[in-house]
Amino acid sequence: AGVLLASFNASAIPGFWQQGYGQGNTEYSVTEASGKTFTINCTGNPDQNGFYQHSVFLTLADDKMVSSHDDDTTITVVMDHQQYIIPSSLGWRNGVNAWYSFIMDIRKASQFEVYVNDRKAGTFSADLKNATKVMPTLANCTND
Repeated sequence: AGVLLASFNASAIPGFWQQGYGQGNTEYSVTEASGKTFTINCTGNPDQNGFYQHSVFLTLADDKMVSSHDDDTTITVVMDHQQYIIPSSLGWRNGVNAWYSFIMDIRKASQFEVYVNDRKAGTFSADLKNATKVMPTLANCTND
């Protein structure tokens, strides 16, 4: 499945969000010109145990992946002059609030930067009309 996802993303037009679905998860991905892909993973049934939770991951140009669930990894998204630290787990008030703020704002961002452990890992541009069509509300990606 990982190879299929990598080849799917490799053919994506930079700056356009795509939606995919499989095994109870909806994924929203956008690629930048160098081939890096930023993906929001929304599980259809989030749990409080940390096994099935929403997350983000970044696929680098060499197909190495980093996830917001990885130990010792902090992913921060900067958009509209504000930083959003992606929580490594949900089920606690501050984590849920941080995730909700990120989800509500990412679909309105025409450009955002991704940092991994405080190091810039990529800059992504997104077509806003495409974003409103592909990610109209992201209601399936909140913890409500």
